[in-house]
Amino acid sequence: MAKLTPEIYKNLDRNFLVVDLAQAEKNAAALKQLAGKSKLAAVVKADAYGHGLLPCARAFLAGGADYLAVATGSAALTLRKGGITAPILLFSEAEQLHYPELVAAGINISLYSAAAGRKLQAAAQLTGRQGLFHLAIDTGMSRIGFDSRLLLSALPQTLTSEQQDACPNFKLLQKQGFLLASLTPAEAENAAASWTTILEVLQAPELRCNGMFSHLAFADCVGEEAALRTERQRLLFSAFKEVLAAMGYKIPLCHLAQSAGALRYPACRFDMIRPGSLLYGLPPANCLTPTLSLVQPIASWYAKFARIFRLPPHTPVSYGGLWQSEREVLIGVLAVGYADGYRRNLSSKAYVILPQGEKAPIRGRICMDYCMVELPETYAVYLQRDLSELQPAELLGDGSRGEMTAWEMAAMADSFDLEVTCSITARVPRIYLRNGQQIQAGP
Repeated sequence: MAKLTPEIYKNLDRNFLVVDLAQAEKNAAALKQLAGKSKLAAVVKADAYGHGLLPCARAFLAGGADYLAVATGSAALTLRKGGITAPILLFSEAEQLHYPELVAAGINISLYSAAAGRKLQAAAQLTGRQGLFHLAIDTGMSRIGFDSRLLLSALPQTLTSEQQDACPNFKLLQKQGFLLASLTPAEAENAAASWTTILEVLQAPELRCNGMFSHLAFADCVGEEAALRTERQRLLFSAFKEVLAAMGYKIPLCHLAQSAGALRYPACRFDMIRPGSLLYGLPPANCLTPTLSLVQPIASWYAKFARIFRLPPHTPVSYGGLWQSEREVLIGVLAVGYADGYRRNLSSKAYVILPQGEKAPIRGRICMDYCMVELPETYAVYLQRDLSELQPAELLGDGSRGEMTAWEMAAMADSFDLEVTCSITARVPRIYLRNGQQIQAGP
């Protein structure tokens, strides 16, 4: 992790997040190597998981990413306006009002309904450009996508025996009895409508299918049941790919594996892996050791001191007196609180790392804009000093100085490491470093 220097923090107020772009680039390069012959899609949704969209996207592309993926149309357009020309996938159909602008910008839309297909065609006709899309297939996440199990179950009456012979995974699913033996009238109608939509968008001259994807629901879980469910998702995805190929539709880019899938299930890597958390050095659940052997966290969070004072014995601190002193202690007030994303349920549990490497426990409840820590007596020399000269305390980092990591903080807050970084709010400045030098985020 990049070293904090006075030049970085002297002109900053309150608290700030330092993002190491050199490490971000290294992480992308490591994942590109993990992908082997597959492409690498860098997932930069949610403002790059709270780290900053454009700087992280540029770093990941410099590290070898072939694609970018986002959750909102505004993020996709921000990338284009920032000068990024790499392919971009939008994980949503929910941006239909903005299809003309997205089509004009060459954004790949996730497509999984007839309505979106019609609107994408209309946008393509309006702009005079092909509408780009990836088919979204639901293989077990129960979130977005065409229902692969239902659609494959509706195939035997329409697929010739010769075509079925070209689909070994489809035949394996039949043999395992996983496909539906019979369909209700409603299921049959739904399946027929979905197949009609898929074939229409694949055949439409105004549209171009650049890929197909699904999402693993159990890749970060342990145990035989999780492995079985993951394998079943892989089989459904493979079978769907085979069936489309047998019908004459070869999909250019098929992708299934997110971070945990790419790390734990090589057979799920297909044509492209789609990591999110790994790019930021954050381990998926149950993947701590393999993650840290491959990548490292790219962000550290610091807070400045707003006050240092002596607290008399038996004096409560903060709302409700959750903690009170047993003796006279030295208290530091840090300019960070839950309005910055420093969660209130870390109160009297978390700790920070002080400038000289000491651990300072949080005392009392975390407030909206402040929190209090107990300081060693050596910090009494700052009682009468200008605190702007004091190096900030470290709330979060890679753990190399004993500071809390995102996954440790998440465990303490009954949360998840990605939620920790995504919750760091917009009022917290992001500072970008490359090889120790601060760089501007750019437009």
